[in-house]
Amino acid sequence: MNNKSMDAELSNWYSTYGLVTVERIFGLMSVRLSPEELRTVSCNANSPYYQLLQVPLKNIFNGIIMGQALDYREYAQKMLVDYLISGAANMAEEQAKPEGVRLELELMRSDLIESGDQFDLLQFEHHKLISESQRVLIDTAKSLPKPRVMIDEVLSQEIQTIAHSFLEQSEALSLKFRGYRTQFYQTILKARELLDSLPEYMNTFEGDQKHLEMLFFDSKLGEDAN
Repeated sequence: MNNKSMDAELSNWYSTYGLVTVERIFGLMSVRLSPEELRTVSCNANSPYYQLLQVPLKNIFNGIIMGQALDYREYAQKMLVDYLISGAANMAEEQAKPEGVRLELELMRSDLIESGDQFDLLQFEHHKLISESQRVLIDTAKSLPKPRVMIDEVLSQEIQTIAHSFLEQSEALSLKFRGYRTQFYQTILKARELLDSLPEYMNTFEGDQKHLEMLFFDSKLGEDAN
C-alpha cells in the first residue's frame, strides 16, 4: 500500500485525532518530538518518522472499524435474543405467522454465532499484528541516528520497506473488518424486516434509545479508500 492511498484513507480520521494520536504513538517508541517536529513529520512522506507512523495509524483505524462491526454484531444478537425471550418464538402455530419466518430467524441466529466466532479469530489476528509490528518499529526507531534527522528520503524509503509487509497485512484485515461490518448490518436489516412481519411480537428493543445509540457512528468509515 503506497503513501498516497494511505493518506487518502486516513486524512479525514486523522484531522479529528491529529497530533495527540501521533504523540502517543511516538511515546510507545520512546521518541520525543516537539510540537513543531510532530507537525513536520506527520505530513511529510520523506521523513523516516512519517513512515514509522503509518502502520500504527492504520492499526488504530482498523480498530475503530472493528469496534463498529462489534457494535453491529451485538445489536443483532440482542435483537434476536429479545425476540426469543419474548415468547413469540414459542407461540402455537395456529396463533402465529408461517413457521418459515421463525425458522429463518433461528437460522439467522445460528449464522450470526458462526460469523461471530470467525470474527473473533480476526480480532486475534489484528492484535497479533499490532504486537508484532510494534516490536519491529520500536527497534527501528531505536536505530535511527541521533541527533534526530526529521527529513531523510533514503532513510524514509528504508523504513517504508520494513513497514510494507505490515501495511499489506493491515489492509487485508481492513477489508475483512469492513466486510463483517456490512454483513452484521445486513443481518440487522433482515432481522428487523422479519420481526416486523410477526404480529404477535412487539419490537420494544429498537424503541429503546440506549440501543439505538449503539448505531450512532460513521458506518461508511474506510469505504472511500478503494
